[in-house]
Amino acid sequence: MDNWDRFQKYFLNYDLLHFGIDFSLIPFNEEWLSSKENLINLALNNMKEVENGSIANPDEKRMVGHYWLRNSLLAPNRELKEEIDNCIVSIKEFVNKIHLGEIQGTHGKFENLLCIGIGGSALGPQFIAHALSKNNNDKLRPYFLDNSDPDGIDFILNQLKPKLGQTLVVVISKSGTTPEPRNCMIETEAVYRSMGLNFNAHAVAITGVNSQLDNQALNGGWLKRFPMWDWVGGRTSELSAVGLLPASLQGIDIDSFLEGAKIMDQYTRPNDNNNNNNNNNNNNNKSIQQAQYFEDQKNEKKEETLNNISQFNQQNHSTITTPFIFTSPQTITNNSNLNLNSNSNSNSFNLSTNEINNQVILQIIAQNNQLQNELIEQKTRNSQLEIRIAELLATLYQITSQNNNQNNNQNNQNHCNLQILPKLNLNHIQNNHSNLNSF
Repeated sequence: MDNWDRFQKYFLNYDLLHFGIDFSLIPFNEEWLSSKENLINLALNNMKEVENGSIANPDEKRMVGHYWLRNSLLAPNRELKEEIDNCIVSIKEFVNKIHLGEIQGTHGKFENLLCIGIGGSALGPQFIAHALSKNNNDKLRPYFLDNSDPDGIDFILNQLKPKLGQTLVVVISKSGTTPEPRNCMIETEAVYRSMGLNFNAHAVAITGVNSQLDNQALNGGWLKRFPMWDWVGGRTSELSAVGLLPASLQGIDIDSFLEGAKIMDQYTRPNDNNNNNNNNNNNNNKSIQQAQYFEDQKNEKKEETLNNISQFNQQNHSTITTPFIFTSPQTITNNSNLNLNSNSNSNSFNLSTNEINNQVILQIIAQNNQLQNELIEQKTRNSQLEIRIAELLATLYQITSQNNNQNNNQNNQNHCNLQILPKLNLNHIQNNHSNLNSF
């Protein structure tokens, strides 16, 4: 088997999830892989038993069920399914009230989010916050306290002090007695108190039912309490309230997050261990079908953006043409001849388009459309800013003109003042709108 054939057989690609693993570079042969088939089947069967609710922790007689968090239909009983579903609904309802300002801090609508936890209760939310942050467009800006270092605690709290009355605190601890998050909570509460603020009116708990923290939050009248289940370990708790609440508060789409994890679970439960290539192709076919939902959403967003721009320009006597030309994968296949050259150890190969996986083509198109979206959104923001500046200058001009009429005795001085106002370059603004069709 040459390098290209080996790559095609052992490269696993899930385009919908933007996920791929290249096993072809691992130096195993067919005989070695076949010799491990019994162990692979044993591992998959054990995993299936665990996911069906068998006791995985015999010392504490606990199940391990973080798999059910992204697909509650897999939960072993109706009660657990309802608990999972109700928790997600509760998260969305609470977050919506925070974002709308129906629930506010002492000094107004919440702008910052302080998460207090340790281990998986901090590392998971931190990772997602950094990886999926929208930079300055986050609904709430996230901060974290994940250890008892006094300087570290002071460093974070000093940043938050100017807007502590608009900072929502989420305390994450299954028992409520773990020293590190408890110490951080006590220190944070002391800072709120020193600034004349009621900590309880800014606090949310994610903890086990009837835990010490749960009782403290209940008796103290905290804003909300969310559950942590004993069948979810800290390091696998990201898709529970531990991770979903901070992510949703930050403005991350948790529905897509859960859906992606659900699809990944489906992809990583093969029925045929001997034919990875067929599994890969079948999964890629599934990926095309499942991608249609996300593609429809993306196209709806594009159409909405273009309609908004069109209405904006009509109001300002400008025109715009649609800057998007969509090309299907079939069109590329029928009309393109792509040659990919690779030299490694004196080996080279040329590929025609028909030999290229359609998933790669789809990915290129998706990335291209995403870049086009980002460009037009940036153009639109720039144009809107210019229009706003023009409006402000026009208002200033009107105010100055009114002052001129009211103060005829100072006409010359007012005339001099007008000379320093920037001239409105309306042609430049109009050109910027028209130039939206240039990409």
